[in-house]
Amino acid sequence: MLVGMALLVAMPTASAIDSISYGEQVIGPQKHAINVRALGPDAFGEEISAYTGGISFSQTDVALPGNNALEVAVRRRLIVDGNKSPSKPNDENLWRGYMFGEWELDLPYLTGMYSETAGWVVNTTTPNARCSSPATFNQFRPKDVSIGDVYFTSYNFWNGISLNVPGSGEQGLLHRPAGGPLPMPTGSWTPLTTRSQWHFSCLSTLPSGQAGEGFLGLAPDGTKYWFNWMVSYPERPLHGTAAMLLQNGITFRTHADLVRRNYRLYVTRVEDRFGNWVNYGWSGANLNSITASDGRSISLAYANGRIASVTAGSQVFQYAYADGLLSSVTLPDSSSWTFSTSAMVNLARFVPLSDANPFDHPMSCQLMRRLKGDEADIVLTHPAGIQGTFRLGYKRLMRTNLDGSTMECDYINGVETNGVASPTTFWSHMPRIPNRSDVLALKTKTMVGPGVPSQAWTYQHVDAYAVTPGWPVAGTRTVTTTDPDGSSTIEVYGTDALANEAQLLSQEARDGQNVLLRRVDNTYVQTSEMASMPFPDWMGQPLAYEFIRGRSDYNRPMKRSVTRQQARDFIYQVDTFDVLVRPKQVTRKSQPSP
Repeated sequence: MLVGMALLVAMPTASAIDSISYGEQVIGPQKHAINVRALGPDAFGEEISAYTGGISFSQTDVALPGNNALEVAVRRRLIVDGNKSPSKPNDENLWRGYMFGEWELDLPYLTGMYSETAGWVVNTTTPNARCSSPATFNQFRPKDVSIGDVYFTSYNFWNGISLNVPGSGEQGLLHRPAGGPLPMPTGSWTPLTTRSQWHFSCLSTLPSGQAGEGFLGLAPDGTKYWFNWMVSYPERPLHGTAAMLLQNGITFRTHADLVRRNYRLYVTRVEDRFGNWVNYGWSGANLNSITASDGRSISLAYANGRIASVTAGSQVFQYAYADGLLSSVTLPDSSSWTFSTSAMVNLARFVPLSDANPFDHPMSCQLMRRLKGDEADIVLTHPAGIQGTFRLGYKRLMRTNLDGSTMECDYINGVETNGVASPTTFWSHMPRIPNRSDVLALKTKTMVGPGVPSQAWTYQHVDAYAVTPGWPVAGTRTVTTTDPDGSSTIEVYGTDALANEAQLLSQEARDGQNVLLRRVDNTYVQTSEMASMPFPDWMGQPLAYEFIRGRSDYNRPMKRSVTRQQARDFIYQVDTFDVLVRPKQVTRKSQPSP
């Protein structure tokens, strides 16, 4: 059997960028959980996931008010994604390829990861008709890829299509089945939707020049978005292996790298339901202008492929770079932001394979390289003089109740020509269903500045789970956030990929002496209750494979929350929901604590 898998080996590859294991990627649910909630003062635009510790930064340089609510603005976003970082010394990192260096120009877009050779295609007879030709959810998936004798199934490299809208985070596209109770807008719309009730129709061509279709998105408020300018960015290649039986009876392993790219369909026009519009003018991978029907406009100038200045009327914002990374933003009043991210973008993730103990292998079929354990700082200085230091390090987090995750191995035995790895300890334990993933996560945050004493926050994540009858079950994650005054918030989240992943189960507030001040316990709608609910099981079938995404797209809302404080229980209870999972009737009451 020829099986495509992903694991780095110390051998020459076809790609200049070092490849990564399929099981070592930050997979979908973790990425989509990055913006669960912000913690603490956010003067630097930080958005911290309480669930994973993942962090991103969002900053608005210029926003022009107008005669309507459509935004004319330049936003920057730094997404801390460990998959961009080097995995070994001298490996290329992937942080510098955006319009602001390691910072992205934050715009609405649709995105998916595909093989570089095939591009953004679907599994139909007209693969570039990426919007109109799929008749079922699984036809939106790309075809499997073969490189020589190595076979990559699409779930190895593709995690669905996602929608990004500034200020609203990222959400996966779903495929709505025909019929059902959910309302549909008038007109010709595809079955594509999101949990928040976006809808999509097709645009026949891409003005950016690539083959195939774009998408017209309809937001819940009636605003339309033209997603039809394609730009792609490099992604870390995926390593695969296959076993070949030679004529002399020896089984030989062969290897290949699948070169991938992150494809995006950026917005070219936004129009509200009253006919007001904003146009986005592009040239290649560069956004040159933003113009609105009410006369607002912004122009962008570039140097060496990066934004050098942004002009809005008489206001000019200037951008400087060091080694391809954004180092400062000078505002029209000559004040400035400064940034130092070089330590973070070069932070090595794994110990070398030559290490005496290079592997982390706590359970069958879940081999991963051992984390190096190093840390690195992102340092940002606000125009007001306040400095923020964000210390990051890799955290290895668990998903539970993935049935068979420790019983489904890709047994690829055979002879290696370079003698780097033993078939038994290396290739025989690669997971078909990874139940662990790494996050380049926040560990501490420190703020100091003129008139501001030094303040520090710490963030700790601890997973607890049982391994019975052979894979991790009944798991929870305890997240402790300690504030500068010593007080703390202790949260417990579910990690069950098929039931409660990322759901906040309980929260405690404790003072600096660890005295309990308040406790909140949340209860959610269970699968066994769905027959009596007015809303469907989900808003649509996830495009990606369910065992990869888990059930984060299912409708399992909170139905009851009990806050216990000062010997009383304060109860919030949803008595009925509507078809869109919104509370329709609620009860609020208090009573003495039992």
